[in-house]
Amino acid sequence: MIASAVFNAAGVPELSSFSQAVGYILGPCLPFQQGMFAANPSAQGNIFGLVLVEHPGWVILILFVQAIVYMALAVQIEANQLKMMRKIKKNKRNNGLEVELSEKMHGHAAEDVEAELDRVTQEDNHDPIKVVNLKKVYKDGHVGLKGISFGVEKGQIFGLLGPNGAGKSTAFNIMTQLVDRTDGQVSLNSKSLNTKNPYEIYKSCGICPQFDALWDLLTVGEHLEIFSKIKGLHGLELKETVNYFLEILKIGPHKDKKTCQLSGGNKRRLCVALASLGAPTIQFMDEPSTGMDPLARILLWDVIKQNLSTRDSSIVLTTHSMMEAESLCSKIGILIIFAFYLTVQFD
Repeated sequence: MIASAVFNAAGVPELSSFSQAVGYILGPCLPFQQGMFAANPSAQGNIFGLVLVEHPGWVILILFVQAIVYMALAVQIEANQLKMMRKIKKNKRNNGLEVELSEKMHGHAAEDVEAELDRVTQEDNHDPIKVVNLKKVYKDGHVGLKGISFGVEKGQIFGLLGPNGAGKSTAFNIMTQLVDRTDGQVSLNSKSLNTKNPYEIYKSCGICPQFDALWDLLTVGEHLEIFSKIKGLHGLELKETVNYFLEILKIGPHKDKKTCQLSGGNKRRLCVALASLGAPTIQFMDEPSTGMDPLARILLWDVIKQNLSTRDSSIVLTTHSMMEAESLCSKIGILIIFAFYLTVQFD
């Protein structure tokens, strides 16, 4: 309204009319004021000069439309504010529950961690697999592992659980020497990874990595024969071993297929077979059932448990499936992203 008066006094009626049009769009004040001028033509030009809409009926219509628009905007703004307030309250409530749960779990975890740490550091402890205060900090400062400790006894499958990014594969890769550790101790069959010839300790070890370590152009049978020879098997013993794993893992029909022609589930079965050749006393399996259908997964679990019972070996198995851990493991460790470690002993 002020701008319209200034432009009209300056002799620029076009800008005065434009400012009035803007005023009509922005709010009801100007239409109401000019409606009064339109109803009393003698008052026109005294204060604000031009009257943009001369007929009062049009002014009333404009005010009616504005009322509807502004009420709709007010309702929408109130709804958005209410939605935001509910979201904030929900987040506060969830955060409170998470903090409460974290505190409870942390207290429980601390007890278990201390008990497990005391057990594995005893002088008379001879667990085939021992991990004490294992830490991993990357160059960018990211903490991959924050002081985990556990031991795996003979005839025991230790399940390492946790969501993606919690550090399961990091711990696995450190124990298999694919990644260097920042701090802590790892010993396999009473031999530390600090030994001058660390690969000596892997002579009686089977490893099933997370990603299929296979040659695409070799067949299933050729893989089993090569790895059996690496494990020192020859002649009849080699043949019987190959046939045993072909049968027990149901991959016999694929014996002459190249691994590039196998499904993901059959590749995982072959990797488990390769990790089990030569009756190793220690085995590491990183998510061995990935890509398998439910029936194949149950079959694999039975094979792992059967091999465990006949060889009395120690196995570390990483997984993010609680069902798999409950089916296979006698003890589990849960890696939590917000950095505490929980062990649970199954009866």
